[in-house]
Amino acid sequence: MDCPNLIPGLPHEIAQECLIRIPYDYFRSVRHVCRQWKQEVESTPFHSLRKESGMAQSVVISAQSEPSIVTAGEQNNTKSYTASGPIVYRLSLFHPDTGKWALLPMIPGMPIGMPLFCQLATAGHKLVMLGGWNAKTWAASDWVFVYDFTAGTWRQGAPMPGPRRSFFACAAFENLVFVAGGHDNEKNGLKSAMVYDVSSDTWTPLPDMSIERDEPKGFFLNGKFVVAGGYITAEQGRFRRSVQMFDPVNWTWDPVEENWLDEDAKAINSCVAVNGKVYKLKDGRYVAVREGDAWRVAAEVPADARMTTRLVTTGNHRLVVIGGGGHGVLPVAYVATEEAGKGMTWQRWDVPMEYWGHIQGICSMEL
Repeated sequence: MDCPNLIPGLPHEIAQECLIRIPYDYFRSVRHVCRQWKQEVESTPFHSLRKESGMAQSVVISAQSEPSIVTAGEQNNTKSYTASGPIVYRLSLFHPDTGKWALLPMIPGMPIGMPLFCQLATAGHKLVMLGGWNAKTWAASDWVFVYDFTAGTWRQGAPMPGPRRSFFACAAFENLVFVAGGHDNEKNGLKSAMVYDVSSDTWTPLPDMSIERDEPKGFFLNGKFVVAGGYITAEQGRFRRSVQMFDPVNWTWDPVEENWLDEDAKAINSCVAVNGKVYKLKDGRYVAVREGDAWRVAAEVPADARMTTRLVTTGNHRLVVIGGGGHGVLPVAYVATEEAGKGMTWQRWDVPMEYWGHIQGICSMEL
């Protein structure tokens, strides 16, 4: 079906203003109205206009276990829980503006839920899942799956080039997903890297890093792919404080920067970048920000969110913390907003029982 205009009787610009206000979970239905609406919601300018107009919705996506929940009793008027039965991972959505939770459709054909220890990245209005262990065999995979939020469907992408790797750094910039380091099936650390183009479904090798990095953290900072921390095979588990950054413009790695991390280098997994700043969890109870060559404590994590804490950013420059107060105590979510001269203020959201599972991987996007 064709529509002569996006909305009959309205100028194109006014019709666009109407469409950008549609909640993202209606995109799938909107695509079926007519060809023009389908082309509109799938276009890059449409999603750019949503962001520029403040209409984009932030969503936090996590690979989260779905345990069998058994009420264990009452402790200080706070519910506690235990898990029983096999643990299956699925993708949960948390909306920091409303506190609501939802689920994404499972990947068709997956043997037992999501792959263990898979990596998540967001490119435009698409979610990319990479690698991880086969939940049935525990073998490292080269899987790539892409979820399109406008279509509400999964597709299988081109497999990751070998060797099959685990615990690698991963981060996305526009339609490109960068991968570096990790270890192979023999537990040897890797210094190889590559990039996946979501639009063309192709992989391109990058130059090798200067050193191998097992269990590094990846994120983008000021247009560069940062591979932080990790350890070499000969120093198993001794996390380094250095980082190396890849410059996509010059297609080269910058020199290694030593002592970029603080002494709590193992906590690098919590590092996130937003608005040109890098934040991380420190000592399990603080949020620290890197300023110059040093780390400064920016805020104290609320006491009921200091266990198994996950830190992520949203597109509107906020931090989200999801964690619990102790073993068996229900998790909570906090959304932090930093204001000049006032520090961070926290907004608390309860987590429904269906989403009390362990979070293995986490990312965010604007839709």
